[in-house]
Amino acid sequence: MFDDLIEKGMKLYSKGKLDDALRCFDAIIEKDPDSEWAKIRKANILKDLGRFNEAVTWYNKTDIMKLGRAAAWGYFQKSYAYYMVGNPDKSIACLDVVLDLDPHYKAAWFNKGVTLSTCFDITRAEELRTDAIHCYDKELEVNPENADALYNKGLLLSDMQMLSEALECYNDAIQIRPKFESAYVDKGNMLDSMGKYKEAIACYDKALELDPNNWRALYNKSKVLYFQDRVSESLELLKKSATISSEIPDFDKIKSMLEERLEFNKSIHKTVVDKPEN
Repeated sequence: MFDDLIEKGMKLYSKGKLDDALRCFDAIIEKDPDSEWAKIRKANILKDLGRFNEAVTWYNKTDIMKLGRAAAWGYFQKSYAYYMVGNPDKSIACLDVVLDLDPHYKAAWFNKGVTLSTCFDITRAEELRTDAIHCYDKELEVNPENADALYNKGLLLSDMQMLSEALECYNDAIQIRPKFESAYVDKGNMLDSMGKYKEAIACYDKALELDPNNWRALYNKSKVLYFQDRVSESLELLKKSATISSEIPDFDKIKSMLEERLEFNKSIHKTVVDKPEN
């Protein structure tokens, strides 16, 4: 009945004219309040505009199961809107519907793993990590080349102090995506935790080769250098990381400690040099 208006709305949407497309679907809904396609298209546009609370409202007004074979797609879109408004439980509930409808739906297992990973509930932390790892494993069954799933799994294994397993995940992620900066940084962190300092520095250097302004690589390399008594280099990298990011933990405290250590080293050196011969 409104095929021409729907087609117009979709063309405007594909051209990035979201406000104009939204008006088209509003016009359809005004004339046909039961048009599930118009309602979900409106919800998707609101989501793309970053108006997530409004998007959730319109997803809830849509009988998504009436979309037939597109129902899994509809619930997948709705899950993202719930995630963005900070409601992980409802986001996961939507993803569970997606997976019931299509166990191989692209990125559904991955998104569920991400959502579980970001749930903050200290009373269920171990359970959430285990469930998230299961989701990443299921995603990797569907898509073995998903480097992000391997990397995220590695982060969780690291939190669980399963360092060798985490390191294996980072290695696999890097093999798939050789320019995976974050994986190099976190691999470096694992090697540092295992006392393999030269290998850790090599990982940080690889990340910095890919992006000289990777503050995490600079900061973590600074820490390793300090414990190797390379204090001057450590301080230089710490200062550089702070010019890039304001997220440096305890920057002033660490900077002061390094400067004091540097002065101490200089005073010891001076004492030794100035000591008169017998």
